[in-house]
Amino acid sequence: MSPRVALPLALLCLAAPLTALAAKDPIKVEQGAPPPAQGATVYVEKDGAPLREGPSGEAKVVKKLPLGVPVTVQAEAPVAGTLAGEQGHWVRVYNNAEGAGYGWMWSGTLTFARFKQDLDGDGEAEVVTVGFNKDDEVVVRVREPKATDPEEASAAVNLGLRSDIDGTLTAVEVSLLPAGEAGLPLVQVMWIGREMCASSSWYSYASYSEAGAPKAKIALAHVGSGADAPIYWETTARFSAADKAVELTELNGEGGGDAAPTEQKKTTRYVLEDGVFVDPTGAPTEWSKPPPRAEGREAGGAKGGKAKAKAGPTDEAADAAKAAAKKKALEAAKGKAGGKGGDK
Repeated sequence: MSPRVALPLALLCLAAPLTALAAKDPIKVEQGAPPPAQGATVYVEKDGAPLREGPSGEAKVVKKLPLGVPVTVQAEAPVAGTLAGEQGHWVRVYNNAEGAGYGWMWSGTLTFARFKQDLDGDGEAEVVTVGFNKDDEVVVRVREPKATDPEEASAAVNLGLRSDIDGTLTAVEVSLLPAGEAGLPLVQVMWIGREMCASSSWYSYASYSEAGAPKAKIALAHVGSGADAPIYWETTARFSAADKAVELTELNGEGGGDAAPTEQKKTTRYVLEDGVFVDPTGAPTEWSKPPPRAEGREAGGAKGGKAKAKAGPTDEAADAAKAAAKKKALEAAKGKAGGKGGDK
């Protein structure tokens, strides 16, 4: 069952973080977070990430490291910089497992979220990493233990990005759901909403199969919980491993003050088919559509520039635009599982 938020009848529209009881042992990943502290163990998040002699993209490459390899942060102070249009830090690290020794790595190639799990049922544990790309999109990468190319993951899936009224959400919590709970192992990613005011948590689940060509997929996606008094909403997922199915229950409510609360619930059942939960009637699901992506990028993964902030209106127009944006965000969060409107 997905994490839940106890929503007290839409009492709140507060400038406070939206929190949830996360799945077991979640790992937080945050875009633009401070560099990891000395002595911390972090992992190579991207395929064939270069370990360099100095803190520069022009420095000599000592070695390209495979996905998921651990490195230890050293005492030298991180060096702030920009690489390929992305702001971040160069971090001095040490790697022993690959015999690479000391060097500098770009913060955008490192993550705390790495798992070893047999995702495809072949008896061997794959290496899984989760991190943000420079466009604030969340990417799940998988590497087979028998892979021979150190510069290429076996498969990857881009989960896209999520936004609220204040912009793109840049913090997620990552955990693994075992096959005994969900019917197959799933990588669960929860976007953390910033506020309880027209904001919401979001969930995406990734699966992996090596049948035929290795492929990672979005198995399921749905809005989480949120509120904008007097309205509140919550979608929960109840998995059945025995039936290889999931039930999504959407709750929409309104109440608070002297008004008696009113609630509406809708439950829809989806069945597992080739690593993806599908509607047994054949109706398309929100997660079968391309996920929301940064401006200038194709849904299929074509590279493009960083989404550019548009110049906003001023005075009365600014107030009107803000109100319209808030209404749109609220309607998106209240949409069907997977986020109607949030994907536009």
